[in-house]
Amino acid sequence: MSAILTLKSIIFSARALIDAAVAKFNRQGTVWFSLSGGGKGSACDLRAVAVAGVLRSHGWGAVALHPRVGAIWRRILLKFFPPDVVVLQQTRHLLNHPRNYAPVPCILDVDDADIIDPAESARIGDVARNCRGVIVGSRHLGNLFRPYNASLQVVWTGTYLNELRPQRPNSERHSVIAWAPSDPFGYLAELRFVTEIARRLTVKGVELRIYGVKPERYAEMMMYWDNLLPRNVSLKLMPFMGYVDFVRSLGEVAVGLQPVCDENAYSLGKSFGKVLSYLAADVCVVASNNIDHPLFFKHGSNAQLLENDPNKWGAACDDLLMSPQLRQRLVDAGRIDMNSRLTTARSAELIEPLLRLTKEGNPWPHGIASKH
Repeated sequence: MSAILTLKSIIFSARALIDAAVAKFNRQGTVWFSLSGGGKGSACDLRAVAVAGVLRSHGWGAVALHPRVGAIWRRILLKFFPPDVVVLQQTRHLLNHPRNYAPVPCILDVDDADIIDPAESARIGDVARNCRGVIVGSRHLGNLFRPYNASLQVVWTGTYLNELRPQRPNSERHSVIAWAPSDPFGYLAELRFVTEIARRLTVKGVELRIYGVKPERYAEMMMYWDNLLPRNVSLKLMPFMGYVDFVRSLGEVAVGLQPVCDENAYSLGKSFGKVLSYLAADVCVVASNNIDHPLFFKHGSNAQLLENDPNKWGAACDDLLMSPQLRQRLVDAGRIDMNSRLTTARSAELIEPLLRLTKEGNPWPHGIASKH
C-alpha cells in the first residue's frame, strides 16, 4: 500500500512540475491553487479546480496542486517555476500556510467554519493573518475571519453543472421532498427541524428523501424516524454519491429543503453548496431566511424563503406539492439567477481582480466586500 501511495505522489508531483512549467508562459500571470482535498462537487472541486480551469481560459497559468504533492516537490517548483500568487484552498492541508511559499503572496479561500473549533482557531487565524486577503463563502464567514484579516471578499460557491438539465420538468414530478446534508447525523438541529416539518405535511403520498446517510447507519436513521412520520409520508434514505449522480438523482425531487438553524454554529457557516445542486436539478427550494440566503433568494420569486417555523415550512411544502405550475415558475426563475450569479465562471470573474491586485502588490479593499 505504501508503495502505491508513493507512486501516486510521484505521478501527481510530476504532473505539477509539467503544469507549473507550462503555466509560466501565460500572459496574465501564474497562480497555484493548493488543494486541501475532496472529490467532485466538494469545495476543492468547485472553488479551486473548476475555477482554475476557467482562469486558464482567461489567459492565466493556473495550476491545481494535488494534496499528494509534498513539501520537497513544492520547494523544487517554487525554485524553478515560482507563481505570482498562491491560493490556499481551505486550511486542512498541512502545507496550506503562507510560510511554505514565501516570498510569493498568498490568498486564503474558505467556505467552512473550522475556525470556530477552539483547537483550530489559533492555527487557522495565523494562516489568515499572514495572507494578503481572505476569500470567504459567506458574510458569516467574513465576520469570523475579520479579527485576523481586514481584507475580505465574499465569493459564493458556484457550479459547472448549471447546463445539466434534468429529464423531467419539476411540474411533472411526484410528491418527493428532499433534505440533502452531507451527513444528517452531523446536523442534529436541522434533523429535528426537518422532522417537525414532515410531521405537519398533509398531502397524500409524500416521499421524504434524506441524503448523505452511510449504509452502515441506515438502521440507526430508520430507528430515529420510527413512529415520527404521519401515514401519508414515507421515508427513503439516500447514500452519499458522486456529484453528477447526486444532481441527477435530485431530478426526481419536487421540493428541496435548505434549513439553517441559528443554534448550530457550523450550519451558519454553510455556503450555497447543496442549494447549488437543487438549482442545477430544477428542484424548488424552501430555505431559511438567514445567512446569505436573502441576498440570492426572493420569497415567491425564485424560492420560498421562510423563518424557521415548522408550521410555515409544512404549509409551504403542502402548497408547492399541490401547485406544480408554481413550482415550475420558481424553478425557472431560480435557474436564471443561478446562471448569472452561482456558476464557476462567475466565481472566477470575482476572483480574477483579487489575483491581479495581489500579483501587483496592491492592497485589497478593507471590509467584507461582495459584488454578487
